[in-house]
Amino acid sequence: MITETQLKAMLTQLENKIVQLQEHSVELGGAVQRLEREKVALLESNKDLRKKLRELPKKLLSKGDSFTLPTKNGNVVKDNQAGAADNTELKQKLDEYIREIEQVIAHLSTLS
Repeated sequence: MITETQLKAMLTQLENKIVQLQEHSVELGGAVQRLEREKVALLESNKDLRKKLRELPKKLLSKGDSFTLPTKNGNVVKDNQAGAADNTELKQKLDEYIREIEQVIAHLSTLS
């Protein structure tokens, strides 16, 4: 048989656990509300970014008339009358710029 003292001790423990669960529930509720606000903000940001992304091709087309792509990038380096070491350095920089531009184009392609 359980004595009255043991029963009171068990009841006290149960009450303490209930209080802890209530506190934990309040904390979790606050976290859920914070995450929901963050979700709404991220969805808005995503919506704005998608809108900007849809506008980019239009901007590029409108600016496309003023920008012409050189047919041969090597001509820029060949026309330079500096030393061979300078030409090599220019070619390396030009190749690096081209790689960066290709990466940006690839990144923009994945966003659409």
